Amino acid sequence: MARSALVSEGFNSWKRVNDGEKCAFLIHVGSLSSSHNRCTKCVQDLMKPKQNIDKVLNAQSTEEIIKNRLRLKATIEGLLWLATQGCSFRGHDESKSSLNRGNFIELLKFQAHLNDEIAKVVLHNAPQNARYTSPQIQKEILHILANKVRTMIRDKLGDAKFCILVDEAQDESKKEQMSLIFRFVNNSGFLVERFFEILSVEDTTSANLKKSISDIFVQHNIQIHNMRGQGLTLVAAAKDVPSIWQFFSYLTSIVNFVISSPKHLSDLQSAQQEEIAYMLAIGECESGTGANQIGTLHRPGATRWSSHYDSVRNLIDMYEATCKILGNLSENGSNGTIRGEACDFQVMELNCKFSEATMELFALCSALDPTDSFKKFNMGDICKLASKFYPTDFTQQEIHALRVKLEHYQLDIVYDHEFQQISTLSALYREMIVTKKVESYVMIQRLIRLVLTLPVSTATTERAFSSMKFLKTTRCNKMGDDLLSDCMILYIERQLSEKIDLESVIDEFYTLKSHRAHLK
Repeated sequence: MARSALVSEGFNSWKRVNDGEKCAFLIHVGSLSSSHNRCTKCVQDLMKPKQNIDKVLNAQSTEEIIKNRLRLKATIEGLLWLATQGCSFRGHDESKSSLNRGNFIELLKFQAHLNDEIAKVVLHNAPQNARYTSPQIQKEILHILANKVRTMIRDKLGDAKFCILVDEAQDESKKEQMSLIFRFVNNSGFLVERFFEILSVEDTTSANLKKSISDIFVQHNIQIHNMRGQGLTLVAAAKDVPSIWQFFSYLTSIVNFVISSPKHLSDLQSAQQEEIAYMLAIGECESGTGANQIGTLHRPGATRWSSHYDSVRNLIDMYEATCKILGNLSENGSNGTIRGEACDFQVMELNCKFSEATMELFALCSALDPTDSFKKFNMGDICKLASKFYPTDFTQQEIHALRVKLEHYQLDIVYDHEFQQISTLSALYREMIVTKKVESYVMIQRLIRLVLTLPVSTATTERAFSSMKFLKTTRCNKMGDDLLSDCMILYIERQLSEKIDLESVIDEFYTLKSHRAHLK
């Protein structure tokens, strides 16, 4: 009764206030476990800052965030490790009773075995709505990781001039896949090739390839006006361009025809000796150690376009001698077959099928080559190379100034003993950076960078398709195009994959959907 009077009805028995043990107030207070004392304790706790409800809730929220981020980070680390090792993610049976739940789940279990903190928050210890192990979650995380690598490549490319290498092959599911590789010179002077994307194409016509490449450029803000070459190494695309197919078809046929016979090869070398003797006699070439070597033609390789470059360059160097023996064989061959084949490769045919512009580009580029102590250095050819083949990169005023700079370059670099030991153009460029010569020869280094980006190699494209065959196997032939592309770039560019900031991946994953569990 006293309790209700003091709490709800009001108190009016004041004559009993001083009534000893029967005091209504004392009875109301009661023992330590009474309602009054419990309420008093709650009020006191509420008034203490450390026991404030907001702080208690905030502490619980912070703890939840830490657990969620740790759980997600374990998932990201596991997926990244599997991707860079080229391993599959899913298992045939991922149920709890399975002895092998697949690489991803088993790796997560292994992480938990090594780390008690991870063990407390993953798999069966994780809330149902935030386990971060579903196939969809895996794909989302892999896509974020892959885009982080693409962003690194895009940042390294910057505004530099570049070329693209494009190739095509069928994957395990018989889809036509087109790979895209960027070839450029980085700020340290190193020539790099970076795998960037692989995507399924319905056909390999030039129009469709152009659209696919343009879409990638737009998506990643890559400026097409900085592109200085395209290495379209597709068989189907080559067939669509008759001049390309004819060029390399004739090149291969001529080389095979000449070097397959010891007699033809001997005739070629004899023709070279006669030509060199004649050129020396009229003063068109100089004698000296290592000069005027007798060489032979080289077959272009099936997959390495650098070998195509070497093959074309050798033919240019021995062009007159090659034409001479073909002419002789067409008239004096030992049988009708040889005479007929040689007649197909007569001088007029060669002049028709081998583009003068292509041959001129190769010849002019060699003027920058430091091989054999800059033996082929020629200021006129270098100026012509800049003005004729790179008119958008050099103003007329710069072309006029280039010759003056080349005169200083010849004295400062070409005649320098240390530079004369260099054998490749890329090594020359790096040495110019190390010795700070680049600052003095800006236009020359710009031209060297342009020449270095010429699409003469497909090593990275070959590696890309080898990786595709490794990742998309018969057992994994249903892998989607986006997942295949993401896995390939993480696998091929693993050096960049290792530099990914995992905390930034967690933050980006949080922004994908508003209903994510607390990660911030």
